[in-house]
Amino acid sequence: MVIINSWESSQDFDSELSKIEHYSKKHHPEMMPFIGSHYNKSRILLVGESHFYEYNDNNNQEFEIKYLKEFWYSKPTPDIFSCKDNFNTRKVIHNFLSLKRTKAYSMFKNPARCVIEAYDLNNVSDSEAFNTFAFMNYFQRPSLKAHESINNSEEDAKIAYNTFLGVCKVINPKVVVFLSKKAYECYINSCDKKPSVPLEVVCHPTCPHWNGKDGKEKFVKIINQHKENISFTKYKYYSKDKIMSVSPKSFTIIKPRQNRFIKDKTTLRIYENSEGIYEFAAYMITNKNKIGIGYNIEYQNIWVWNYDKKEYISIDDIKNYIGLNELYLSFCNMLENL
Repeated sequence: MVIINSWESSQDFDSELSKIEHYSKKHHPEMMPFIGSHYNKSRILLVGESHFYEYNDNNNQEFEIKYLKEFWYSKPTPDIFSCKDNFNTRKVIHNFLSLKRTKAYSMFKNPARCVIEAYDLNNVSDSEAFNTFAFMNYFQRPSLKAHESINNSEEDAKIAYNTFLGVCKVINPKVVVFLSKKAYECYINSCDKKPSVPLEVVCHPTCPHWNGKDGKEKFVKIINQHKENISFTKYKYYSKDKIMSVSPKSFTIIKPRQNRFIKDKTTLRIYENSEGIYEFAAYMITNKNKIGIGYNIEYQNIWVWNYDKKEYISIDDIKNYIGLNELYLSFCNMLENL
């Protein structure tokens, strides 16, 4: 049976984290830190800068900007907020870990690759490696401009400082690594006593300087200094014969360049490289939509994709597509038999 990883944050510290004022139900519990499955061993906390507000055609910009400027610290995020998921720390990390990525996710990918380098890992995905860390953003209000530094106020600095101290008290990191010099300098300017935990700062993982001595090189050294005996989950490749032996008889095996979507048929495409099979997926046409269900072996992740709408389908929404639930169950049964 293959491993299926949901890539969710550990909830070991949630009862205590929720007592921090900013993370209470009256404010922004969606901003609680991500806690990796290996954090209890490593105790390395990464600190980014901030989430960001993103303009789009669905925004009620006047209402949302007013809320962010005037009511962010006094009221929870409204349910009707158009880009609420942008402020959900654990959801942002989950999207990265489960391969729902954009270019901005080098923010997480580059630190994860440093873990792979420091531990000299083979057959370990960057998603698994990132679970070495806990992650939070320092500023607790989103930047008003996408992909730009926050123009923080005194209130932002004060709440950021108190929230950061609260998190450190709860999860007790062995070392804190700031991934933002602005966040680090704001902390130092707010700090009225020597920190109780070692602090490091490196170049932002998305900037060109990351590949220099103050970025990747420094970060790998930090990991090596605090290295622990961690049992990382490794993936293994499968042969084509093995995949085909557990494939349902109703699936039509197709070649790599063959059309994935054939009317009234469920097709199965197998993707391989020199190491073996790294991904396989089943395809069907339902509700006039072209749908694929796949399993990525390296990331131990099931995905469901609507090729017409160019978006992922959640497990809860599978029932809205005729025949898709049956396909999903058949695909999962195939995985169990591997």
